[in-house]
Amino acid sequence: MDIHLLQKTLEEYRLKFFDDLLNIAENTKTNPGQNIRISVMECAEYEIVLVKWHGISRSPMHVHQSKTVDNISISCVYVINGKILQSIRKANSKEIYLSIAKEKDLITILEDEEHEITSLEDSITLNIYSPPAYNRQV
Repeated sequence: MDIHLLQKTLEEYRLKFFDDLLNIAENTKTNPGQNIRISVMECAEYEIVLVKWHGISRSPMHVHQSKTVDNISISCVYVINGKILQSIRKANSKEIYLSIAKEKDLITILEDEEHEITSLEDSITLNIYSPPAYNRQV
């Protein structure tokens, strides 16, 4: 799936279901240190996941890979609210690039990028993954 089409799909979904997404996130209870991941839409090409981050928390450094040779893995993260720190390391590189994303910012992650997301406060993100989880390995 083309990166621009993926970004457009995420934006359209966010606009159409913004109030519903906020309602789901706000009414989902979290325990201290626990992040909640809710798959809100899945089809053959992509999966959309709502993530409610609890306080300062982070994902481990990881890479998304497609299980099929002919398909690359792309993901985008849209910050609905809060603030996150994105750490990206390109394949075969020792340099790590840091960027802070806040409300309404969009981050794109390509298959050859090892990355880590750190929530700097309670945050809600809408993530889209292509391909969906059943055809992707982390």
